[in-house]
Amino acid sequence: MKTIPSYIWDIHKPDNLAEDKLLQLLSQLELGEKSIAFHSLNLRGDRKQSWYEIDFLIITQFCVYGIEAKTGFLSSGNGEWHIHKSNGEIAYSKRKSPYIQAKDATLHWRDSWMSKKFPELARKLDFVFIAALYMNDEESLHELNCPELPREVVLGQANFSLDGLKKCIESARKYHQTRSNHSGGISKDDVEHIAAKLRPTVEKSYPTGLRNFLLQSQHELTEEQYRLVDALDCFDRLIIDGGAGTGKTFVLAHLIRKDVAQGRRILVLIKPRLLREKIQTMLSEINVFVIGPEDLSLDIERKFDTLYVDEGQDLCDETILLTLDLVLEQGAENSRWRWFGDFQNQRGTDVTFSQEVFDLLKSMTGNNAVYPLKRNVRNTPSVVKWLENICQARMGETVMKGAGPEVTVESEENIVAILDAITQNPVLEDSPDASVITIFPEKYENTFRTSLVGDASTSRNIPCWGSEAFKGLESEVVLVWVPPNMNDEELKNYLYKSVSRARAICTLFTNDKRGLLKQLSKFIRLKT
Repeated sequence: MKTIPSYIWDIHKPDNLAEDKLLQLLSQLELGEKSIAFHSLNLRGDRKQSWYEIDFLIITQFCVYGIEAKTGFLSSGNGEWHIHKSNGEIAYSKRKSPYIQAKDATLHWRDSWMSKKFPELARKLDFVFIAALYMNDEESLHELNCPELPREVVLGQANFSLDGLKKCIESARKYHQTRSNHSGGISKDDVEHIAAKLRPTVEKSYPTGLRNFLLQSQHELTEEQYRLVDALDCFDRLIIDGGAGTGKTFVLAHLIRKDVAQGRRILVLIKPRLLREKIQTMLSEINVFVIGPEDLSLDIERKFDTLYVDEGQDLCDETILLTLDLVLEQGAENSRWRWFGDFQNQRGTDVTFSQEVFDLLKSMTGNNAVYPLKRNVRNTPSVVKWLENICQARMGETVMKGAGPEVTVESEENIVAILDAITQNPVLEDSPDASVITIFPEKYENTFRTSLVGDASTSRNIPCWGSEAFKGLESEVVLVWVPPNMNDEELKNYLYKSVSRARAICTLFTNDKRGLLKQLSKFIRLKT
């Protein structure tokens, strides 16, 4: 059976053990009819429930199956259903049984999506609901047997096998008294057509748990970042070099708070205005002076004993260094400073990088060294792999396990359909930052504004930023507009700066899909 997506987001997370096992079984299962299984489908809710998530939705020629999977042991008591940890403690409780969860979510999908897009086909299908309980043995299932969790629709511990799953599906069909044996059902082409319409909703979506994991990863220091914090206690001056997504800005903010608490007078120098505003917001509760290079002048009356620089690859300039030498209390050579940057990949298109200044900064550290950050805490493995293959960029190992949606290339004419699919994901509604942004190259801004992508983004109030302006920032979903006829180096540089902004989902839009794919495939061949 075809499964979409063909991966579990975080395969190593203990709570996903049942889903991973089911995904493996479904990929091997043959039902004797055209069947396609979707995993982790998020749906906007209704008055009864704000949103629904279906662990597995299987579309066949005769039935639609909704499956709720639970890894932990299930018990019930006091009107609630409890999922237990491996040590026996209750991990969480629900008012609904897993069977009722599967039923409500699947019927909501039928009423809110299937019946609206394919009303004739929806009437020809039966709907069946299954609870898959990975840790419950026969004795516990017998005790739990009730109208809210009928034994006939439960896949228990002893039956988590290919044969067991097939028998459970047959049993659940009979329990729901389906018409499958005498109904005409739908054709194989109909199944494919439904799946084609549903697929963007699934693959432009991802579970709440994953989103929370990605955000948490960016708001907790990694072991590598802790080593940097410790190292800085031993150095007055240090250059920190890390690729996109390695958490440079978060570490910078952490260190500034620490220095302010020790009474230091801090100057923060950042070129991108948006990043500067983000840092000001992050540090609004403490006294720091955050400016851009255009504000750096001898008119600054304050003397600072500590300097922090972010996106420092764009500030390796002789004039800037000379001015800093006068603004810092003991000069650039003797004051405390931390110079963060991505010195290999993200140099700005509108600046001149001075290797002489960079070498001088290294000599000022006292050991002529650069501290590397290598752990990616922003991007999913698919985004990291894509950037490494296409842009030949060093991205580092991502903290996220599993895979995630692939970086995709779409024709501009599909922008409205893609936006519809993305914005239907309820997980994005409470994101603390902008969930969706569109990026374009500044050089082509006028062309972008009149493009289909620019028009659709503007009409839906989606923020649109140039790749240089959005440097250092991020969004869960990034739409990248690619203008025609960019040369190879220009394209690789632009794609690195834009695609690396995506925490999870990234789509490239072009009016020449075939040409862009051909150019991207050339990058891969050159790499190999």
